[in-house]
Amino acid sequence: INLAVDYYVTDNKGGYDYRIRSLIYKGCVMTELGQSDSAMYWFKSAETAARPDDHANLGYVLFRIADLYQYEFVASNQAMESYQRALPHLKESNQSFYEMASLSELASLSSIALEEVDWRYLLPALIKSLSQNDMNYICANLATIGKCHTFNKDYPKAIAILSKVTEAQSSVTASSRYHISLAHAFAGAGKIDSALIHLDKSVVSSAGDSLLFFRALAMIDFTRGDMDKYQKHDDAADNIAHDMLMASTATELKETETNFILKLREVEKQTTRLKVMLMMLITLSVLSIVVLFLLFLRYKNRSEREIIASLRESLQSHKSHSLEIANMSVKMRDSLTRQQALLQEMVSLYDQDLPDDKFVSRIKKLLKEYKPEPGFWQDAFQYANLHFGNILNDLKEKYPKFTEPYAKVLALVCCGCSNADIMVITGHRSLGAIRNYKSKITHEIMGVDITLEELIEHYRTRNIWNPLQEL
Repeated sequence: INLAVDYYVTDNKGGYDYRIRSLIYKGCVMTELGQSDSAMYWFKSAETAARPDDHANLGYVLFRIADLYQYEFVASNQAMESYQRALPHLKESNQSFYEMASLSELASLSSIALEEVDWRYLLPALIKSLSQNDMNYICANLATIGKCHTFNKDYPKAIAILSKVTEAQSSVTASSRYHISLAHAFAGAGKIDSALIHLDKSVVSSAGDSLLFFRALAMIDFTRGDMDKYQKHDDAADNIAHDMLMASTATELKETETNFILKLREVEKQTTRLKVMLMMLITLSVLSIVVLFLLFLRYKNRSEREIIASLRESLQSHKSHSLEIANMSVKMRDSLTRQQALLQEMVSLYDQDLPDDKFVSRIKKLLKEYKPEPGFWQDAFQYANLHFGNILNDLKEKYPKFTEPYAKVLALVCCGCSNADIMVITGHRSLGAIRNYKSKITHEIMGVDITLEELIEHYRTRNIWNPLQEL
């Protein structure tokens, strides 16, 4: 299943159907392995990945989440909520068995909580189980009614219903629990011999069965008037209930579900930020095209050609690396905004139709006077370290020649800036100087025969988070 998840989910191959089924099957496998917390993570992943109109998969996933809570001793509220969410999808997709199971579980949980029959769920559950002739769920639904009569001390009715249930064909585990419930009802009615007969027919195979068994014994002792044994058996039941509570992972399951939802919302917020950033970059690219076209028509000498080449390289960088640039942090917006304002001022100068010498001098003056906002370099360094495996700190520690000027160039490359962007922000006079800085970092300072981009990619892949490894 891990191979399937890697292929269909991580690598996003095979289409929607394979992807959603891989997530569901991973949750099922983790459930069978007894790793409820991990199962919850994968079922929530499937719920998130499912299309809103995919009622079949959504209904099944919510049913399995409800079952995870149902297995816990103190998770009835969360189980009921998930069963209720599953029902509309199960009805829409005609999954009759799971709809019947959800209704039956809701009827049992709700009736126990109310200590009276909750016909909102029990009546449709009975109808469904009878129409499908499912004896296990027919017995379970009738047993719910019998237990409610026991809670209300209407022991004759409880005995009448539970007796029919124990006579029906059902699973060994369920049949054993029905005998224990019937023994409890007989003890409440004062029929000790009958209660003991049914206790003898029960098979205790779980902590939950033990809890019910000792409660029934305590009721028999109470009816006999043997208060010492009553206290002993009632304390034993309380101890089992306490142990089940301590062993319950309901809290961890709820934390996993809550954390998953919070992480999903944070991803949605980050996506919104990236969309805003991308729109800013598109605007800057369009403006760059306009300036490039105007300057190309006006100037022919070497100085003007370098400006044109710089702008062309910047534009090409924005086009070919749009995904990398879109990942720049929100704190980098100030620099891009200043660059955009600088380009707008260049266009404004061009519209003034100044003489060539004045136009060029004003352009050079603008470039010379450009300074990043206070705190810009601190933000740039922090961004590069956080997103590229602590790259700047690592190089400073290993290579004493890796000084701040090189760190500034490397940080801007990590932020997705082109050579022209770096030239403007750092105040250098030519693209050649920027290329020289980039080449020296790997070839002279580090002494390795790789490009700066390959070095950055090495640190980036080292910093990628993989949720499968955590699990």
